[in-house]
Amino acid sequence: MTPEKMIQSKIISYLSKLADEGHPIFYERRQAGGFAYKKGLPDLYIVYNGKHIEVEVKRPGGQLSSMQETWARRFKQLGVTHYVADDVSKFKLFMKEIMKS
Repeated sequence: MTPEKMIQSKIISYLSKLADEGHPIFYERRQAGGFAYKKGLPDLYIVYNGKHIEVEVKRPGGQLSSMQETWARRFKQLGVTHYVADDVSKFKLFMKEIMKS
């Protein structure tokens, strides 16, 4: 399993735990190349208590491709939170801030 997939798996486990604890959360993993897939879309989308969050998972130190940067800008213009996750601990801190608001 690649470092990116390991991070993604741990993030999904964390999100599942939040759901099991009763948090108002919905999440989906996008499958590259799957039905209706668009190149550069983030790996995960999350809705937490009505807030839409797009998450691009990268290996530690990984960089966004130009297409991923285009999507990140588009989401920002639409008022959607976009987060690049390359560390599970930092992602958990990010989610704790989301859960406070």
